Amino acid sequence: MFKRSFSSKHRTRKPVKTTKKKYDKEVKEKMERNVEYDLARTSESPLNSLIVVVTVGKEKRIFHAHEDVLTVSPQFYDELRDQNPDENGNKKLSLPDEEPEIFSCIMQFVYQGDYYPRLFRSKRTTHWYLENATETDDLSSSEPTLFHRGFGNFLMRDTVVYCAAVKYGLGRLKSLALQKHALQLGLEPEVILRSALYAQNNLPTTDEGLPAWHLSYIVRHRHDFKECAMLSREMEKGGGMFFGLFVAMCERMDELESTRYV
Repeated sequence: MFKRSFSSKHRTRKPVKTTKKKYDKEVKEKMERNVEYDLARTSESPLNSLIVVVTVGKEKRIFHAHEDVLTVSPQFYDELRDQNPDENGNKKLSLPDEEPEIFSCIMQFVYQGDYYPRLFRSKRTTHWYLENATETDDLSSSEPTLFHRGFGNFLMRDTVVYCAAVKYGLGRLKSLALQKHALQLGLEPEVILRSALYAQNNLPTTDEGLPAWHLSYIVRHRHDFKECAMLSREMEKGGGMFFGLFVAMCERMDELESTRYV
């Protein structure tokens, strides 16, 4: 018998609305706490280092970042360490397969320790919430998805950020993105499934954090997913281990649920 348990630490909680005054104060406090972030790893200010010109995506969107800030990523460090500056004193980095919106999240993170929408914790209730949280039960964030040009459809923003964090070796960003998943409510089943497929195709098999979250979410909301046409199509194609495990767990949970009332 296959058994697997999932931690409750990522379960969703109702977002808490906050006043602008309190919000501004918490933003300032959070930014002050981020001073101890990875950027403090050198005795000199990382903002005095060389500028790296980063070209992102097929549309070749340009970003500028300080080398000592960008190289908190082991991958960026390896690509830039032996590169000589150009005639303008800059280094260059090309990321043709990256989504500009996701790289923008990475830039926000390496400079500020978070990415939009930022994460806060209510001092009154101790619950976590996103900066644009609402009082409704439908969505805790007004922008939980993004259109991924490479994938050709809408995906959960935090899923794509999580995969990028793994790719670039940003452990803190990976943990932050996983925590934000739990605050996204009311998403369409197709969005969750597409995001799960994206994660399955873009994460090493040894990474179980996000796949476990997706699986736990689908099982807890299994009644919504049973009628999902996309799931049916994936199952017809063979699905793979992820969907096979999903079906097995759903059948087991339905069996246990029915025996309680016998």
